[in-house]
Amino acid sequence: MRLSVVIPHEDIFGNLIVLCCHGDRNSTGSPVCQDLQDKVFRCYTENHKKTLLCSADVRAFFECVERARAVSVFCTLTVKHS
Repeated sequence: MRLSVVIPHEDIFGNLIVLCCHGDRNSTGSPVCQDLQDKVFRCYTENHKKTLLCSADVRAFFECVERARAVSVFCTLTVKHS
């Protein structure tokens, strides 16, 4: 079972500020979402003739990368304007 956290719209800005201020974002250049990337790779390896079976893992990885990118852009813009 997959759990997801829903952040109320009004809390998103505050949560992004917390991420930027506390340095929890990925500023080291290291891979983001590494666990999900590994999961996609394993799935493709195990299902090389049935790659559509990996679509849920690919979607989870894509969404994770998009979230990380959004936080990175937000933090960059926030630091430049402060």
